[in-house]
Amino acid sequence: MPGGRDEVHAQLTDLLAPGGRLHHSTGITFDQDVLDNVTERYLAQQGDVARGGAMAVVTAGPPGAGKSFRTEHLVGYRRIDADEIKDLLLEHALALGLLDDATGILLSDMGPVSPRELSGRVHKGSTDVAEAVRFHAMARKENVLIAGTLQWDGLPRQYAGDLFDFDYERLRIVDVEVPLSVAIERARQRWWHDRHTEPLGGRFMSDEAVKSYFDDPSPVSRCQAHADELWDRTWEALDVVQERVEMTDVGATETTYTRRSEDGEIVEDEFPV
Repeated sequence: MPGGRDEVHAQLTDLLAPGGRLHHSTGITFDQDVLDNVTERYLAQQGDVARGGAMAVVTAGPPGAGKSFRTEHLVGYRRIDADEIKDLLLEHALALGLLDDATGILLSDMGPVSPRELSGRVHKGSTDVAEAVRFHAMARKENVLIAGTLQWDGLPRQYAGDLFDFDYERLRIVDVEVPLSVAIERARQRWWHDRHTEPLGGRFMSDEAVKSYFDDPSPVSRCQAHADELWDRTWEALDVVQERVEMTDVGATETTYTRRSEDGEIVEDEFPV
């Protein structure tokens, strides 16, 4: 009988951990021609991007929180999503035989290791391409949607500086927060569903990788602090709306808080003190 979700998850965790058969400590180094090609392909995927609106949307929140659902209705934005870029890099890696070490490994659900389950190998390349796409878009003053977790220190400063340098006028920060237990469960659900329905499989994250978004013993992710920092750095210079959506458990009722600035003044603030 084929193994279930949690059994397969444990197998992949062991395979990808240091000392595991598929552990790849440094990631794949792509030459600049490949990165340029992927940048051009990614830009070519969208032809309906608005220019001159000087509007940016930045998402924040741990994996599995539901950030994509909050922004999927937006049209006219240059979407910059490192996960989508990883798919293009994985296609290159497959063509070059750089994932061949996973060939022949059959997991307990009787399926092979999928390319997306090895996406950690192309993380650095996806970051480089995402940055190139962002600079291209912002230099043209396209409306941009920067889809991500906002986990890393330094991103609020970097994004605020770019918004100022390229004369953007408006910013929307969408922060979706869930507790660690919910993030782990939703990350597993998404991976397991896509493993059996998507050509490249599901994006795998070990529980420890999800935990890295939270500073123990804090009950909220560091993404929330970075979303707040981005607000602090921009609200006086730009017209900014920040939304924080909180969910306490899987299936629980969501609570949304909003604050807004216009012309250097805070005109709405529903955030908890």
